[in-house]
Amino acid sequence: MEKQLQSTKLGIKSTLLVIFGWLAFFSSFMLQPDLTIAAIILQTVARVLP
Repeated sequence: MEKQLQSTKLGIKSTLLVIFGWLAFFSSFMLQPDLTIAAIILQTVARVLP
């Protein structure tokens, strides 16, 4: 049960990472200030993840 919970958390984290990665890519591609924040969030998330 615990292992399943951990893998679910890992799946959610990786999904969020993919979404933030997409936003970060878009922000650097479009160069829109509001999307640049997504790139900053991505860097923060990357530091939080093991």
